[in-house]
Amino acid sequence: MDRFAAWMAPTRWHHWLSRAFVWLVAVNVLVWLVQDRILRLPYVFEESAQIIALVSLPVIWLLLMAFRHQKALQDRLALLATTDALTGLPNRRAFLEAAATGGGGALLLLDADHFKRVNDAHGHAVGDACLRALADHLRRHLRKGDLVGRLGGEEFALFLPGATRAEAEALGARLCREVAVEAGSAPPLRLTLSAGAALGTPDLPLDRLMAQADAALYQAKEAGRARLVVCREG
Repeated sequence: MDRFAAWMAPTRWHHWLSRAFVWLVAVNVLVWLVQDRILRLPYVFEESAQIIALVSLPVIWLLLMAFRHQKALQDRLALLATTDALTGLPNRRAFLEAAATGGGGALLLLDADHFKRVNDAHGHAVGDACLRALADHLRRHLRKGDLVGRLGGEEFALFLPGATRAEAEALGARLCREVAVEAGSAPPLRLTLSAGAALGTPDLPLDRLMAQADAALYQAKEAGRARLVVCREG
């Protein structure tokens, strides 16, 4: 049913023409079956086709518009269900679902350092601007195929499929560098991230990998923040 609805939601002019043509043919065949085979009335193709086209084309257009609107609404709802509204990153649910099927690799949990101080000193509007800036910072450093998401609050996550320990450490070092945020304050706010990483194999459950990365993140916080700690397990 979803494939039919998608087919019935034209996006380009030649899609409109092809769908309209298919429906006109289908309606003509249906009228012919009813008129010639059931009612036993003479069927004149030229006259019937013209009448059917005049009557059915507006209906077909409205039908296609309705399907297009429904498809756009479904796409919008699906996006809202999987996207963090503030940062535009995948939300916790979407990230975990994608990471669970990503196979082996490195999982990084990242937390903005002293973020409560930002909200307390500058307000939540500035705090939101900082979170958006951190999300952009993470996007800029992603490799092709890497996954990123906002888990909630000031906590983010990355999954690097197939990454080695050295690759995870190199990326983590770049991510934990100071980030300058222009948020209406002078001078700009300067934020850092603490990160914990764990390396997993395809058969290691994601919740186990998350627990290892979370423990490493705690160690990074305890060691002074603005750094990456890689879990020794995995």
